[in-house]
Amino acid sequence: MARGEILGSFGLTDRLERKTPLAVVEPHSTPLQFLSELGIVGFLLFAAVVAAAVIAARRRTILPLALALAVCFLHSLVDIDWDYVAVQGPLFLTVGALSAGRPAAPRTRWLPAALAGICALAAVYSLASPWLSTQRMNAALDSLESGNLLGARDQANAAHSFNPLAEDPLWLMAALAPDKPVQCRISKPDGSTVDFETVHTFSPEQIEWFRAGSALNIIRSKQRG
Repeated sequence: MARGEILGSFGLTDRLERKTPLAVVEPHSTPLQFLSELGIVGFLLFAAVVAAAVIAARRRTILPLALALAVCFLHSLVDIDWDYVAVQGPLFLTVGALSAGRPAAPRTRWLPAALAGICALAAVYSLASPWLSTQRMNAALDSLESGNLLGARDQANAAHSFNPLAEDPLWLMAALAPDKPVQCRISKPDGSTVDFETVHTFSPEQIEWFRAGSALNIIRSKQRG
């Protein structure tokens, strides 16, 4: 936990460490989520944001906003607020407004306007890129279903470009690259590891699974037939 695993990996960490059949994908605690996924550095950055919010609230002395920030922080200790833009967006907007201080006298300079435009474009792209990635991934699955493996690989690569954190495009690209070696590691109960290199590709049966949506769909169709 000191170094963290990877963004969005808490569900996997939970399954590896939990001794009961219950499985969760989020820890229902934003600080714990940062500590598990991003390690000490991510946790300290989260603490720095909280400290900046406290300093900003004390400097502006706006009681309603300060209370709202306190409620948001306390709620984040027991729920998965970080995963929802509708919750975190207003929070960041409030903290930013408090941290900015009082508005200065208006100036006619092109640089602030250009920077604001760039930030706006970046915000639009950050919101649109996951949707574009999902569309490309759907197109990749459609190409796979029609037997166009090359097109499926290209669409999966495009999906990965739009959203590098998405897992499905990576799995599909790896599966459709039979000549690309993959580094594998087996962790034993005694803590030792075994590293080896292998190739990763779909078997003909697995391709049929993807075309049908899952292996269970194939089993159902065979039972019906």
